[in-house]
Amino acid sequence: MTPLAKDDADMISFGVPFLDNPDLPERFAKGAPLNAPDPATFYGGEHGYTNQLTLPAACRMLGGRRAARINLMTGKEKDMTTAYDFSAKTLDGEEQALAAYQGKAMLIVNTASKCGFTPQYTGLEKLWEKYQGRGLVVLGFPCDQFGHQEPGDAEEIKTFCSLNYDVSFPLYEKIEVNGRNAHPLWKWLKKEKPGLLGMEAVKWNFTKFLIDKHGKVIKRYAPTDTPEKIEKDLASIVNQHHGAHVDHPDEAVKQ
Repeated sequence: MTPLAKDDADMISFGVPFLDNPDLPERFAKGAPLNAPDPATFYGGEHGYTNQLTLPAACRMLGGRRAARINLMTGKEKDMTTAYDFSAKTLDGEEQALAAYQGKAMLIVNTASKCGFTPQYTGLEKLWEKYQGRGLVVLGFPCDQFGHQEPGDAEEIKTFCSLNYDVSFPLYEKIEVNGRNAHPLWKWLKKEKPGLLGMEAVKWNFTKFLIDKHGKVIKRYAPTDTPEKIEKDLASIVNQHHGAHVDHPDEAVKQ
């Protein structure tokens, strides 16, 4: 079992009811449930309960990139297994659960206003207008990690997208997609669909992830893959009936 990297330790979250424990976050509170591929590896046997387990040790025991978030606020475990399990802040600063799009396909993109690929906003808007009635939602996540090409604040981003590209699909708060401060959704997306040669890191603006109507990542697209080019893949996904079983979801997308 591959240990978590040090920078991945923020995948573990602590809830406020246990903040009266002076040892947090160095140690888990007594009775906090843990989750791993093999729960029996934890102190306390089959229930996975532990006392005085250090955070580094927990990272090792959770193992690999299959680690689940630990929520001590409720004492419940929750694997992030679909895109619907995540939430993100909109450009207006409101936290929105992606569960609001349950049963819909999603095209998730990291965007920028001063990039050579910025004109792809036009194609993304066209996909949104054409397929939203058939169960597709396009989600834009502004990011300033590549060449400082998204320097504006939320209001500036919103105004730019509206005036220049008439964007009406949902836009979210500016985030990071790489590094220890990467948004949890993007950490999961990269893990589910690594890029060329198995590299997870996003290389540039307008990297795209296609999510089917079950919340699973179907395909990852490079910044050079235009919305017009990937439309053929969208057709098979939006025509997928919600609730239908797909044995091999990747085969639903014709390369």
